[in-house]
Amino acid sequence: MAVEYDGRVHAEDPRQFARDADRWAAIRDAGWDHVRILSHHLRDGGAPAVVMVRSALIRAGWRPGL
Repeated sequence: MAVEYDGRVHAEDPRQFARDADRWAAIRDAGWDHVRILSHHLRDGGAPAVVMVRSALIRAGWRPGL
């Protein structure tokens, strides 16, 4: 599983955004689950980001408490 914070500056630069998009595809092609965290996921103490990462870990086979 790969977790990445994607800042707004990346979306504003077309060349950077293209490099990022190619990297996302490469991550998925390598068999990884890719979780992109954006600024709005960090609201409420980061609870939305934690839910996203926890869900990805469970999809990958992690079982909480074991």
